[in-house]
Amino acid sequence: MNDNAHLVIKSPEGGEPIAYQCSVCGQRFVLPEDRSPKEAVAELWGAFKEHIREEHPEQAELEM
Repeated sequence: MNDNAHLVIKSPEGGEPIAYQCSVCGQRFVLPEDRSPKEAVAELWGAFKEHIREEHPEQAELEM
């Protein structure tokens, strides 16, 4: 199956914060706590898009 990379919500375990992970490789992403919600989401999304460009370039082409 050729699935487009996307963020998946990872359930918190043992007091961990809610995290997000890459659906392709499982790389974790956490919302920064020292930002407004809007800024935190923008930073998370930017980090994920950079991850896709660097680690899954074949997926980055699908995003365009």
